[in-house]
Amino acid sequence: MSGNDLVTCLCRHWDYHFIKQIGRHVRLETLNPRFQRITIPLQARIKSGLAVALLKSVASHKRVGIDNLIDTL
Repeated sequence: MSGNDLVTCLCRHWDYHFIKQIGRHVRLETLNPRFQRITIPLQARIKSGLAVALLKSVASHKRVGIDNLIDTL
């Protein structure tokens, strides 16, 4: 998965908002159900370990399964 795909998915389906971009990294925030800030690298392909960590963090925060999150990608 690319960084752009992940950013698009989180903004479109999971109520994250673009805050700023620093170099090749994008910072997103959400207030639903509480505050969370994540940084996503804009790489053509995110390494699998980092992708899993980001997806677990978002899934835990949104109280959904990782499968539900992956289905929206």
